[in-house]
Amino acid sequence: MLTFKIEKNVRVPAGTRQAHPFPLDNMEVGDSFAVKHSEMKPATVGSRISHRNRNNPEQLFITRQIKGQGRNNLLTRVWRIK
Repeated sequence: MLTFKIEKNVRVPAGTRQAHPFPLDNMEVGDSFAVKHSEMKPATVGSRISHRNRNNPEQLFITRQIKGQGRNNLLTRVWRIK
C-alpha cells in the first residue's frame, strides 16, 4: 500500500503556460489578422481563440481557414465580430 506524507505551506510554482501572442485587446469589431499554418497549427489558434471567447464574453472572435497568396500558403484568419 502506498503512503503519502502531507506537507503544509509548500508554494505552488508559477505556471508555464504561455500567453497567446495575438493582438486581441487592440482589435475593434471588423478587424482581423492572419496566422500562417507554418507558424502555428490551426487547432492551436482555434483553441486559444475559443478559450478567450469563453473567458471574455464581451468580445467575440471567430476563425476561418483560408488560402493565402502563393503556393502552399494556408492561413488561419481571426476576426473580431463583437
